[in-house]
Amino acid sequence: MMLAGEWYESGNFWAASAVFATLAAGAAAVWAALRAAYPKRRLTYFLANKTRLLARPSGLSEGVLTVTHNGNVLMDPHIVEVQIANTGRRDIPGSLYDNGEPITLEVCADIVELLDITWYGNTHVTPTATVVGSALKVGPTLIPKGQKTSFSLLVDGREPHLMFTASLVDVDIRRRMTRDDIGSWRDMLSLFRPPVFGVFVVLIFVVGAVGWLARSWSY
Repeated sequence: MMLAGEWYESGNFWAASAVFATLAAGAAAVWAALRAAYPKRRLTYFLANKTRLLARPSGLSEGVLTVTHNGNVLMDPHIVEVQIANTGRRDIPGSLYDNGEPITLEVCADIVELLDITWYGNTHVTPTATVVGSALKVGPTLIPKGQKTSFSLLVDGREPHLMFTASLVDVDIRRRMTRDDIGSWRDMLSLFRPPVFGVFVVLIFVVGAVGWLARSWSY
């Protein structure tokens, strides 16, 4: 039986340490190689804000209070802010729009007017944006890495919500998580994607190997 304090003198301990160090270095090398071989282009989108302009107080008759736009009465107007962001490590050039198809931001309510486009980032490229019914068509245009672009829209509809469609080649497209998404199974399962899943497998193997060697010391 091994006495306390003698563990550092064991040849098995140093052998296990060497194995662990080798496997850890191998995992790091695999991760670095995967990052170099597959540099990420990633586009994130989400509905940043939704504000109803007309909330009828109790006791107020319908039609007493209205919102109009160019003389047209809006039934259920909202100000909606939609944001797209290049959160990857490389620019997304216009050439990656498959067949020149633009990004489609469907807000599921009639777009009355595109009010404003704002951007955040070190590089400023204002994307082209066109309103088509209840959808905003963006691009094809360069989206520099690190740039966030917000589109402010006046819409008319009961429950605006965002649906995103894009044909971008070699671009990882993700909806930005909100508080309602935290803890959902879908986002938890998103962790199990290569190369992240591959790194998890290597780490599990390392832990298993060290555990097996540790058990062998006690015999």
